[in-house]
Amino acid sequence: MSTLLAQLKGKFVLSLNDVPEIRTTFSQFKRKEVTTSYTCGSKNLISAKELIISNCDF
Repeated sequence: MSTLLAQLKGKFVLSLNDVPEIRTTFSQFKRKEVTTSYTCGSKNLISAKELIISNCDF
């Protein structure tokens, strides 16, 4: 996916789980760490880190 996005002529914004492998794979792009909450069908909120990845300024 990283290779395809690098060849893209337009702009993109992608959100993925913030794990070391994702940071390595998409290291050539601009990245911003954000915190979000997951519920996954339950009433308990689970806090998680997401990585916003883009080829344009935030």
